[in-house]
Amino acid sequence: MITLNPKEKETLRHVLLEYLVERIRFFFDAAAIARALPRRGYVDFNIDEACVRDALDLLAEKGLVKSKDDELGSTKFFRATADGVLAEERRQVEG
Repeated sequence: MITLNPKEKETLRHVLLEYLVERIRFFFDAAAIARALPRRGYVDFNIDEACVRDALDLLAEKGLVKSKDDELGSTKFFRATADGVLAEERRQVEG
């Protein structure tokens, strides 16, 4: 597991919400997100699935994302909530 410093954790939470808001119609699992963020240039530091899962769990506790369990397995899928969309829009406006 990769250990992130507090600034990297904060950045990861912000880019996760941005990523999910941009793709509001779909659910994503933590592994897919962990692969996509560095590849698409959202982060410039190393992340792994555990880092992403921890950040998603925190965002879910705050009501900014919701999760859905795979009906036939144990994979959790995440997507932004309406509150998450509003929070991201406010963050972008406030700069």
